[in-house]
Amino acid sequence: MLSFLWLELSVLVMIPSKFFIITLCHFSSDKEAIVKVESEKALANVLGVSLSTVKQGIRYLEAQDFLLCDKTEAAVVKLEFTDAFFKYATKVSGNVEVEKIVGQKIDNLLSSAIFKSLSKRVAAKLFLLTLLAHSDEYGIVRNLSIKDLHELMGRFSKDRHRSQLNLLKKAGYIIEYSPGMSGGILLGKQKSEYLLNLGHRAVSVSYTHL
Repeated sequence: MLSFLWLELSVLVMIPSKFFIITLCHFSSDKEAIVKVESEKALANVLGVSLSTVKQGIRYLEAQDFLLCDKTEAAVVKLEFTDAFFKYATKVSGNVEVEKIVGQKIDNLLSSAIFKSLSKRVAAKLFLLTLLAHSDEYGIVRNLSIKDLHELMGRFSKDRHRSQLNLLKKAGYIIEYSPGMSGGILLGKQKSEYLLNLGHRAVSVSYTHL
């Protein structure tokens, strides 16, 4: 489910909120889809996002009828994804077996302390997750332009792409990157290609959820 979740999220959802929704979904997966925390601030600390991001993400999910937020108990915030959310997030597109492999890699990544320490900025983490979600079983990402990334993530410029690409290459998540090119009438346009390091410890090792 995590593999293709944010492909369906509205382009109006900001990067931090998208990251929050994905991490909340992951965090809830071993808690029978119900998350209980002392406060929204406590949840923000666990997921590594700001309090304002948590509030914005919850508001968005509630507005879409994707989340039930119960604050009736003292010192307890209970969050539960609705059936509508799971129906929306589990749309299958493509090879199911590949999606299972990629989904496991994403699950490993989100559980990894190495990934959590990658950067204080969630944009770089969302970029890596987006690449992984679009990869095949060999870690190759094809036909994903900066324009496509902008539509998926929002506010994704060439400068941001360059800086985050350098960060992920330095951290060992990306082995190689080939920029797109235009071959004119005969060859047409070719979008960028990425080769991800599926052997990276944060991607290849299965962790127990926090």
